[in-house]
Amino acid sequence: MLTVAICDDDGVIAEEIKGMLEECCREIHTEVLIRIFGRGIDLENMIREGQSYDLIYLDIQMDEQNGIETAKRIRDMNPDVFIIFISSYDQFMEEIFDVNAFNFIHKPIKKERLKKVLQQVLEKIEKRTQFYYLTYNRMTRKIPYQEIVFWESVKRQVVLHLKSGEKISYYEKMNHIEDEVCSKKMSFCRIHQSFLVNMDCITSRCGNELEVTTGDVLTVSRERSRDFILQYSRYLRGESDE
Repeated sequence: MLTVAICDDDGVIAEEIKGMLEECCREIHTEVLIRIFGRGIDLENMIREGQSYDLIYLDIQMDEQNGIETAKRIRDMNPDVFIIFISSYDQFMEEIFDVNAFNFIHKPIKKERLKKVLQQVLEKIEKRTQFYYLTYNRMTRKIPYQEIVFWESVKRQVVLHLKSGEKISYYEKMNHIEDEVCSKKMSFCRIHQSFLVNMDCITSRCGNELEVTTGDVLTVSRERSRDFILQYSRYLRGESDE
C-alpha cells in the first residue's frame, strides 16, 4: 500500500491531483491511500504525531507557509520520505535541492508527467529493499543500499561511508564494487578513481566538487566529468541508465 499526502491550499487542484494519482495507480496495479492537506502546518502535525507517508506532493506557493519551509521541517522528522514539489514557476529550483526533493512538477499538471514521476518513486521504493552484502573480519553484514553514501579507495582498501556516519574499511577493488552496483541499476556513479557515490545523497554541486549528506566534499575527476554530468542529468530527470 502506497501512502501519499497532497499539500496544496487550492482545494480544486489538490482534488485534481488526487484523482489523477488514483487513476495512475489503478493503471499500474498499485494500491494507494491519499490524504489531502490545505496547510503545511497540518501536514507537519500529522507526521509529528506518528503518521508516515511514502510520498508527499507539496505546492511551493502557499499563503501561510510555503512548501519549501514545510519540506525543511518534514525532512527533520523523516529524512527518507519522497517529496515532489508542484509549482507554476522555476525560480525555486535551487531551493528544492536544499531539502533533497525527489522531483518537480509544473502546473498545469499533466497526467503523463505525474504517472512517470510516480513510477520513478515506486522503483526507488523497490530498490530500498536491496542490500549490499559486506564480508569483513570473518563476518557478513547486510547493508541497505539506501544507507550507503559513498565508497572511497584508500591505498589497498576501500572505505564504505554510511549515512549514520559509520566508516567501514575492508579489502576490495573499487572496480568490482562498481560492477556489482551497476548490475543492479542502483543510483551510484563513479566520479573519480577513488570515489563511487550514491547520487541520492548528493546535496549540492559546485564545479567539480560535490557535497554529500555526511558533509564530505568529493572531487569529480577531469577524466570522469563528462560521464558524470550525463549520468547525473539523467538521474535528475528520472531516466534509467538502460
